[in-house]
Amino acid sequence: MRTACFLRMLRMLRMSLVSLVSLVSLVSLVSLVSLVSLPLLLYGAPAGLEEKGEGPDKGADCRIIKIGEIAHDAVDESSGLAASQRRPNLLWTHNDSGDAPRIFGCTGTGEHVATVTLRGAAAKDWEDIAAFRYRGKSWLLIADVGDNGARRRDCVCYIVEEPVVDPGATGGHLEIPVAWKLAFTYEDGPRDCEAVAVDAAAGQVLLISKRTVPPVLYTLALEPEQGAPLVARRIAVLTHLSESGSEAGASAAPFGASPSQPTAMDVSPDGRLVLVVTYGGAFLFTRGAKASWEEVFSRGPVRVALPYRLQGESGCFTHDGRSIIVGSEGRPSPLWMIPMEDCGQGR
Repeated sequence: MRTACFLRMLRMLRMSLVSLVSLVSLVSLVSLVSLVSLPLLLYGAPAGLEEKGEGPDKGADCRIIKIGEIAHDAVDESSGLAASQRRPNLLWTHNDSGDAPRIFGCTGTGEHVATVTLRGAAAKDWEDIAAFRYRGKSWLLIADVGDNGARRRDCVCYIVEEPVVDPGATGGHLEIPVAWKLAFTYEDGPRDCEAVAVDAAAGQVLLISKRTVPPVLYTLALEPEQGAPLVARRIAVLTHLSESGSEAGASAAPFGASPSQPTAMDVSPDGRLVLVVTYGGAFLFTRGAKASWEEVFSRGPVRVALPYRLQGESGCFTHDGRSIIVGSEGRPSPLWMIPMEDCGQGR
């Protein structure tokens, strides 16, 4: 009898051990899947692979191609993105608040090319960058316009001539002077802003408020009269950004933020299209030859579904204007490209 009891105990122990091993294996498998999936969730698919937009309202059925990552150690909060107008395959970016007054050049797939310090500039809360052609030269505008608490007495945009760098080089360091700066106020009081672009043909800077509901478009003279107070004028209300498509959520909005808040803007090189990026997605507005900005933003845009972005605060047109590129804060900062022809905007 004792032998039978002993055998029963052995069988029970064996069954317990089998169950324990099975449980450990299951937990290990789940952990492995989680470890594999986490980078894909945060940073998207490997370069060259296509992805799908997020959210119930998919927007335009566009291809989304992961083209690379900005992996330079110094770039941990890529808050703006601009495609060089001096040469193809060169992007410019910068960090959010807390960095030195510097920008970073990288290839179209994210490889570091150069670090450029702006002599005569300060970096309080840089939020966007624009590349444009003006008076026969290539320029960059860096917008120090972040104001989360709407308390700043004034904001500043720095204009520099785009430096000459070789996309085939790596690790260069340059220092360039600020050509001129625009210290300005808003006509209706302080505003937080992260979306800035340049209408070079009209000689205007465009700014979209972030925290007003709905967002408001302001304009500013690119070359103001000397000595005159510089004031950003309110010219349009962007009601379309708060519609259902932008609330779908293709990005993680920071605590307290809305998916419809604009975080980046760009005007295509030919001036025909305007890109507005929000935490929730992207919007393309078409501009006629003589249309005012008020008319442009009163019409419904094309919604472009984007991949999940950890905190999507950057976007621009490519050098040739045939695609858009969007990125995200974080290190490394992923880069995705969306061809315009897929969104009904082929050239």
